Amino acid sequence: MPLTDVFCRNAKPSDKPQKISDGGGLFLLIEPRGSKLWRLAYRFHGKQKTLSLGIYPAVSLKDARDHRDRTKELLARGIDPGEHKKQEKRKKRLEAGNTFETVAREWFDAQKAGWTEGYADRILRRLEADIFKVIGRRPINEIEPPELLDAIRQIEKRGAVVLA
Repeated sequence: MPLTDVFCRNAKPSDKPQKISDGGGLFLLIEPRGSKLWRLAYRFHGKQKTLSLGIYPAVSLKDARDHRDRTKELLARGIDPGEHKKQEKRKKRLEAGNTFETVAREWFDAQKAGWTEGYADRILRRLEADIFKVIGRRPINEIEPPELLDAIRQIEKRGAVVLA
């Protein structure tokens, strides 16, 4: 029998973990300490696996069902949802480490050995003052040319045409 939001909200913990099924492998795991966790059981290449979908009520019943449906689509295409989730996390972690500021500072560190100390200080100050504020926190692979142009135009507006 499919779950309802009212049932999920009112479900009480017991002395042992409870699995309350919604269908299609989706279930709500109620732990003795009161946590309500969405889990999805599935098989991939004959092996039983479980995927964590989040904590109820932060992840609603509707969201959990949507996630189940997306997971079933991955399975239909021959993709292991657990591995797919790990790859997505890894990709986001790499993107977070590859911000414009991080890459620019790596470039700066590689170049500064060939520069005088005063010139290196000027370059770093200009990057910090003009560029990092605008696009520094953005992943490098998401920055589009119009964003760079906007940053350059801001420098031009304050009268530093040569610097721009």
